[in-house]
Amino acid sequence: MTPTSDVPQDCAYFRTILICLRKYFCFKGRASLGEFWSWISFMILLSFIPLANKAAWLLLFIPTVSVFVRRLHDTGRPGWLLLGPLIGGVLIVFFGVLLDGNVDYRLATGNDYAFVGLWGGVIVSFITIPYVLVLTCLAGSPDDNQYGSKR
Repeated sequence: MTPTSDVPQDCAYFRTILICLRKYFCFKGRASLGEFWSWISFMILLSFIPLANKAAWLLLFIPTVSVFVRRLHDTGRPGWLLLGPLIGGVLIVFFGVLLDGNVDYRLATGNDYAFVGLWGGVIVSFITIPYVLVLTCLAGSPDDNQYGSKR
């Protein structure tokens, strides 16, 4: 008996959320368009809860990446395409922390590396995030592909 079999059929949204939580570390296989957008809408709803916002995002980061990778697999594309937005985000966070919101950092030290890294992350993110989002909106492969069978 699976954990999702206890959920009534008319609660498909919650069943989908449970499926994503059950596949916490599962980066293989495929995720349907409905499964992907149910998870994304769940994450958006969580962002409106003030106390749970940061904790939920930290705890649910891995299953979010997992469902993105599986969604890319469903469209016949490799999950490695998600590295662009992740690298851009890491660059923004790392160099943003390094700058510590100090706009005069470059003027005081003459060091442009932090600004170049920060803007590099912004540029990478602005290019790759819309690209990946468009790919996740495409219809999945109607047949089996190299990432798994169609459910």
